[in-house]
Amino acid sequence: MIAEFISRNRYWFILSITGIVVFSIWLLAFYPGLMTPDSLDQWSQAKSFSFSNHHPYIHTLIIALIQRVIYSPAAVAFLQILLATCIPAFFVNTLIKNNYRKAPLIGIFLIYTLMPSVGLYNITLWKDIAYTNMIFLVIVIFLNNILKRVHLEGFKGSRFDFINLFFAVVIFTTTSLLRHNGIIFILIIPAAYYFLKIYTFKKSAILLICCLCLFLFFNNILFGMLHVQKQNFINASVLIHMVAAAFNGGYTPLEEEKVVIERLVPISNLKEKYTCITSNNLVYNNPDYYNYSILNNDSYMDEFYKTSIGIIIKNIKQVLANRLCMAYNLFGFSRSVESRFLYSVFSNDPDYVEKNNLPPSTNNFLTETLSKYVTSTSQNRYTYNLFWNIPIYIGLLFLIVILKREKKVTVFVFFALVNLVPLAIGGVGPDFRFVYSVMVFGLFSISFLLEKKKSETPQYLQNTHQG
Repeated sequence: MIAEFISRNRYWFILSITGIVVFSIWLLAFYPGLMTPDSLDQWSQAKSFSFSNHHPYIHTLIIALIQRVIYSPAAVAFLQILLATCIPAFFVNTLIKNNYRKAPLIGIFLIYTLMPSVGLYNITLWKDIAYTNMIFLVIVIFLNNILKRVHLEGFKGSRFDFINLFFAVVIFTTTSLLRHNGIIFILIIPAAYYFLKIYTFKKSAILLICCLCLFLFFNNILFGMLHVQKQNFINASVLIHMVAAAFNGGYTPLEEEKVVIERLVPISNLKEKYTCITSNNLVYNNPDYYNYSILNNDSYMDEFYKTSIGIIIKNIKQVLANRLCMAYNLFGFSRSVESRFLYSVFSNDPDYVEKNNLPPSTNNFLTETLSKYVTSTSQNRYTYNLFWNIPIYIGLLFLIVILKREKKVTVFVFFALVNLVPLAIGGVGPDFRFVYSVMVFGLFSISFLLEKKKSETPQYLQNTHQG
C-alpha cells in the first residue's frame, strides 16, 4: 500500500528530496542559519519562554517548542526547508497527475530551488517564510478540491469528515496566526469554499465557526495563560507613520492632539525623520526621541489610538499617498538582499552567541562558494536583473495575465495577492520579505499555462448553490 502511494506520487517524493538536498547545502554553508534583528528577538523570547506579541507569539512559541527538542536555529531552518520543498513539490505533483506538461513543471521547480534569494530566505529564521509557504499549502488544498470536482460537499458527521475538518481547521487557523494581518484568512477561506461551490453553506459555516474558535483560543485564552505582552509597539509604529504622513502634508494638529502625540515623540522630529518608504526612521532608529516606555501604559495607548485614528481620518488623502508610496518603492528593496544576507548574528555578535549557548557560525568551502554565487549574481545590473529583479516582474506579470483563466487559477491568484498586498503596504514598510513571496507565487503561477489541453469547465462551476 505504501509502495503504491509512493509510486502514484513519485514526483512529489523525488522533487521534495531534490529540494531538501539543495536547500540543505545553503544551511550547511551558513550553519546554523541566518538571523535578523526580528529573529534575535524571537529567539531570546523562546529561550526565556516569555512572549511578546510584537511578532506573532504563535510563531515564537513554535520556535520555543523546537528549542526544547533541538537547541539550534538550524532545527527551525530545516523545518522551513521542509515546508519550502514538500509543498511546492506536492503542487507540481498534483498538476502532473492532472494532465499538465511534466518537463516544464519540473524545470520550474528546479529554477525555484536554484534562485539565490529563495535559498537564502529558506534558512533565515523569519515568520514570513513559514507564512508564505502555509498560504501555498492552503492553495494546494483548494486546488485538489477543484481538480477532483468536489461539488457542494455536505457535513455528514462521519469519522472521515471529522478528521478532514480537524486538519483543515488546524492548517487554516495556523496560517492566519503567523502574521497579525493573517486574520483575514479566517473569513476568506470558508467564504471561498462556499462561493466556489466546494462546500455547502452548512459545512462552510461549520468550518468558519471552528476556525474562529481555535483562533480565539490562541489569541485570548492561551494568550492570557502565557502572559503574552500586547503588540502595542507594532501598532504604534504603523499609526505613527501615517500620522507623520499627515504632518508632512501640512496638517496642523489641535492642541489636545499635539499633547497626546508628543508624549510618544516630538512632532518636529516626525516631520524631520519622515520618509514614505518606511517607519524605521521614526521608530526603530529614533531612540533619543521615541518614548518606548509609554507603550506599556494601557490608558495612554487607548488615548493614542483614538487620537491617531482621528488624525488619519481627517488626512486620508495624505495617508493613502503614504501607503501607495510604500508599495511603489517595494521593488527597490530586493537590492538590500545581497547586502543583508550575511547578517548572521553568529558572525557579528560573539557576545550573543556566548550568552545564548549557540553554536558558532560556519565558515567553510560552501560558505565561500555560495557567498560568491550571491555576490556574482548581483554585482552588475545585468546579472542583478536576471537573478533578482526579472523573476519578480515575470511573477507579477503572470499573476495578472492568468487572472482571466479558469476558476482554479483565479483562486491561486486571489490567495497570492491577498498574501502580497499586506506585505507591500502594511506593517513598517515593504522590504525584501516581499521578494520571497513573489518568487514563490509568481514562479509557480506560470504552471497554469502548461496544460496539455484545455480541460472543460467543471460541471459544478456551472451549477447554482444548493446548500
